[in-house]
Amino acid sequence: MIEERPLVTFLLFSYMQEQYIREAVNGALSQTYSPLQIILSDDCSSDRTFQIIKDMASDYVGPHDLVVNREQVNLGLGGHINKMMRLAKGELIVVAAGDDISVPARTSEIANAWISDGKKSGSLYSNYLEIDSESKSRDRRLARLEYHDCLALLRHAIDPRWPGLYGCAHAWTPDVFSVFGDLPPSTIYEDKVISFRSALFGQITHIDLALVKYRVLPKSLSHDQNPHSFSSWQQLAVRNWNRRMDVLTTNLCDLEVAVSKGFITIELGKEIKKFINFQIEQCHLRKDYFEGNYLRRIVTITSSHVHMAFSERAKWLILGMFPWVVSLRSKAMRCVTLQSWRQ
Repeated sequence: MIEERPLVTFLLFSYMQEQYIREAVNGALSQTYSPLQIILSDDCSSDRTFQIIKDMASDYVGPHDLVVNREQVNLGLGGHINKMMRLAKGELIVVAAGDDISVPARTSEIANAWISDGKKSGSLYSNYLEIDSESKSRDRRLARLEYHDCLALLRHAIDPRWPGLYGCAHAWTPDVFSVFGDLPPSTIYEDKVISFRSALFGQITHIDLALVKYRVLPKSLSHDQNPHSFSSWQQLAVRNWNRRMDVLTTNLCDLEVAVSKGFITIELGKEIKKFINFQIEQCHLRKDYFEGNYLRRIVTITSSHVHMAFSERAKWLILGMFPWVVSLRSKAMRCVTLQSWRQ
């Protein structure tokens, strides 16, 4: 007897992406997997994003169950995801952003990997290709996580240079929400929160295929333009450290749930909690550096309580003493970025 294939939900989240939403919706509607529920949701955009979604949905003729949603007030990424998880009916959730493009086989490849692995709870993710604002590809396959354990994911939550699970290529099972609850509405780095939950379950699966074209823009929720002055760098850094502390605080709450339900041992829970609290302390110290005046920056960065590599400490010390260096650094980085895209 052939087992009936499980229902999968494909969630497309959009906000102010009228320039790219058509390609994203085409990617969603072109998915070859069945049975599939597709939810196209807009978080109260003031541009034409929702109108384009609505027009494309009205023209759709195909096998998938199509749901179109528009929020009446802007919920933010975390709140938007929470709302859509209540509409999702699938046993597996594949997610996409309104400026990225999913290849037609994406859901099929993810579902096949999940089914082959016994439909275990947690996360699945694939490789992806980076594209620019004109959908030109750099044809670059990004590295996968070397380890799928809690501490490795926490290192990624602290240091964005650490190769991690990328949200653009993410899929998860509904129990990462039913067990741990909603995301905090202010959540921006949902991939770090959900992948940590999945690691607490003990299951994260990598699919060695590039299934998403990820659009890298100069400014987005997770990417920002290079700061052109020390004051703009301060503002950007404070916001980013606050976001990382939000992730770690959510990790602490999820850790308590995992210990109480027996997903991990009390001893491991204590070890991870100690690591998280230490990282939160380091976030506070780095935030103090960026919020402080000249003297406070120097005192903070030379403090023995700040744990960082000598090269990082030296860089922050120089930038703190000579703020005008930031503008020179910004110009150099823009030249490097432009050259990489040309190549």
